[in-house]
Amino acid sequence: MRGLPDFALPGLKECIAVNEQMGRIVNPACRVIGVSVNTSGLPKDRQDDYLESVERETGLPTVDAFRQGAGRLVDAL
Repeated sequence: MRGLPDFALPGLKECIAVNEQMGRIVNPACRVIGVSVNTSGLPKDRQDDYLESVERETGLPTVDAFRQGAGRLVDAL
């Protein structure tokens, strides 16, 4: 995290769990259905590999919505 060098980045699964927990305060059925990642900071030849690794790690459809569109996320709804 920029500006907080003494704090490690939390893992994706941890972030998903916290977001689901907070969302359930107002909607008990809240759940994460997918992940959107901005890959513009990665070299083009690594973008798709990174998205695939996030998908493997989370078990959720993962896209760069700007490059690929959000169709897979919409389908997951």
